[in-house]
Amino acid sequence: MKLLLIGANGMLARDVIEAFHGTHELVTCDHPDIDIRQADSVTAFIKCHRPDWVLNCAAYTDVDGAETHPDLAFAVNADGAGILARACREQKARLCHFSTDFVFDGNARTPYRETDPAVPLSVYGNSKLAGEQRIQDTFDDYLIVRTSWMFGRGGKNFITTVCRLAAENPDVRVVDDQRGSPTSASDLAAILRVALEKNLHGIYHACNAGVCSWFELAREAVALSGIDSRVVPVSTSQMPRPARRPAFSAMDCTKISRDCGLQIRHWREALRDYIAQL
Repeated sequence: MKLLLIGANGMLARDVIEAFHGTHELVTCDHPDIDIRQADSVTAFIKCHRPDWVLNCAAYTDVDGAETHPDLAFAVNADGAGILARACREQKARLCHFSTDFVFDGNARTPYRETDPAVPLSVYGNSKLAGEQRIQDTFDDYLIVRTSWMFGRGGKNFITTVCRLAAENPDVRVVDDQRGSPTSASDLAAILRVALEKNLHGIYHACNAGVCSWFELAREAVALSGIDSRVVPVSTSQMPRPARRPAFSAMDCTKISRDCGLQIRHWREALRDYIAQL
């Protein structure tokens, strides 16, 4: 199986490269090698390499920045996804695209399933949902993987940020009224490898098991890091941000666990391994 990974400098990409190393042919690229906003560039690149799967790890992920730069967010997350889908259709390649829990409004009380209505609260969430829809409107040979609260070795993330702040300050304030499912990038990459090998299609949710608040995640990370600092729970209203976040965005991963034949581990176990690697 030959794979073309777009967005190779991103956090998830590092673990994807490691997960597929030595088992499948993997071509990696990032901007400026390819710009997913440019149809000619995308088509030429895919035509040149002729992959079985195109893995799209490229995205505009600045949730708050999207509120003031909606055109850029939609150009990358929506238009770019549509351009990739059309190029894949023309070159008879399958497309794996990553989406987010931010497509949901947070009003649920149980983890979201793939069939639940998507009602984003933010520009970022709307741009990602638009990307999903562009792909679905273009062809059927796709795998859309929604994930959430990701941490990994390939870049700055919530865990590294909160541990840095805790090391620099006696107290760190973290919101306790937003709940979701943390995701290890390495665990997600391992799930992805099985999903592609089994040729899964459609929309799937993939994150680690368990639900927590950002405060609970931060408290666990700081404790595992051995940092002598206090994590203080606060409400979202006490720490306002430009973009609205869903209060509850945990996702049900029963479908991908069943179809891949995998037991997805709890976020606490994944976090322990991540902190140990740091």
